[in-house]
Amino acid sequence: MIGRRGVMVAGGSTLVLGTALALAAVAGSSERPSSPSVDSSASVRNTFLDNVSDSLSVAGGAWTFENKTTPFSLARARTHTPVECLSDSTTEQYDLALYGDPPKDPRTAARALADHWTERGFKVTTVVDNADGIELRADTPDGSLLDYAASTSLSSLVFQSACVKSVG
Repeated sequence: MIGRRGVMVAGGSTLVLGTALALAAVAGSSERPSSPSVDSSASVRNTFLDNVSDSLSVAGGAWTFENKTTPFSLARARTHTPVECLSDSTTEQYDLALYGDPPKDPRTAARALADHWTERGFKVTTVVDNADGIELRADTPDGSLLDYAASTSLSSLVFQSACVKSVG
């Protein structure tokens, strides 16, 4: 996924290229904490799932997992296991990519999420905004990343938790 699975996204080639560049930047971003979070893996997992649920409640609509056929459910998301962080092989993080139908107005949908994320204290930046669509990135105070991309053909939400020391 983010830097691991080559996920993404929507619209035309410019939006896809912008998303790919953004995801590559996330993997090596100096803005992300270089040391793992002091929170427990369970705490990070709960925050991660809260971010997923909260964002989906604002975005609305039906969402699927990365295979684009399995409908999203929180129960199924709880079964996902963490993956190794790219920046430190002794740490792990939760990540998830979800896909949805295109919103009626991609910019209005993006603006609603941006406003909501900003209200929650997340730093929101626009990654791409062109004729093909729009992509936003939100960095949370705990080091998590949320990414929303929308075009007239598809929408996606990508979530990546902060890194924590591996338990096993």
